[in-house]
Amino acid sequence: MQYNTNMKKMVILLAVFTALTLQVNATKHTVAISGFTYSPALLSAHIGDTITINATGSHPLVQVSKATWNSSEAIVLAGGWGTKTSNYTFTVSSADTIYYVCSAHVSFGMKGRVVIAPSAGINEFSADQLSVAVYPNPMTSTGTVKLSSSGTNPVSVYVFSINGQLEKDLSSTPTNLNGEYYYQFDAGTMPSGNHFIMVSDSRNKIVKKFEVIR
Repeated sequence: MQYNTNMKKMVILLAVFTALTLQVNATKHTVAISGFTYSPALLSAHIGDTITINATGSHPLVQVSKATWNSSEAIVLAGGWGTKTSNYTFTVSSADTIYYVCSAHVSFGMKGRVVIAPSAGINEFSADQLSVAVYPNPMTSTGTVKLSSSGTNPVSVYVFSINGQLEKDLSSTPTNLNGEYYYQFDAGTMPSGNHFIMVSDSRNKIVKKFEVIR
């Protein structure tokens, strides 16, 4: 009985420590409205960060699904934050990419994303429905991401620094060869050291680590 009590105390202390660590390391981000665009339209954040997205009566803010975002529509995401007509602030609590649009001007391309970066301490993880290879590894100039997927969901491909800063968005640049997708990127402008490729669809996510050398 005493052993179980001590274990419960340790679990509680660990949870408190984790929460405090996230709070201390958290960053506050603001997404502003600039004409008919969000600035920045693509934001990299971590779990625990606080994000404020500007919204007004003439620029209603709506959280949407990835498919809705890709089709430039304003269908409200079930379980999301709904429609906001004033600045909306929230704390990132999960590792899912957040998609949002201005419901009045989405047809003008007024939409944005919050990409939750992998932790600096992660090595890599994968999912059965996606197969990803990054080569050459290490690389000096051009890098390639090879993707095979058994699903039909839209796929996002991002490059992050070891500290979780978003470096490249490769999502819209694939070459389709015999059902496999290839994404090429310029590694020559990236600093030496470890980086991450993060590939995700609406159900799965893969993170692969690679190295840039000079």
